[in-house]
Amino acid sequence: MSEMNAVLQAVLELSKKMDSLESRMSSLEDRMSSLEDRMSSLEDRVGLLEERIGSLEERVGSLEERSGSLEVRVGSLEEQSNKNQQILIEKLDSINEQMMILAHNSVTSKGDIRLLKKKIGMLDY
Repeated sequence: MSEMNAVLQAVLELSKKMDSLESRMSSLEDRMSSLEDRMSSLEDRVGLLEERIGSLEERVGSLEERSGSLEVRVGSLEEQSNKNQQILIEKLDSINEQMMILAHNSVTSKGDIRLLKKKIGMLDY
């Protein structure tokens, strides 16, 4: 009988170990299922983020093109502004020169010269 008890004891121990393994296996299956669900959710999220990144890259490309175009236009405007400023200065110099000639031709006396100098800010005291 003792041999039978030993075999029975061994079977009981194996049964306990089997129950423990089944419990651990069930726990691992639950964890794996949970991880698979999370992975699926993360894959969906990555897909959405990749789409958004693609859209943002397109927008950045468009903005870079527009920025380059605007830089060219600003450069052109600055160049034109400098030209216009130079033309304006030349015209003002010409007007000033013509006014001086007209003033010189119309001045007949020292009083007129003094008045003219006072008007144009050249009065010597």
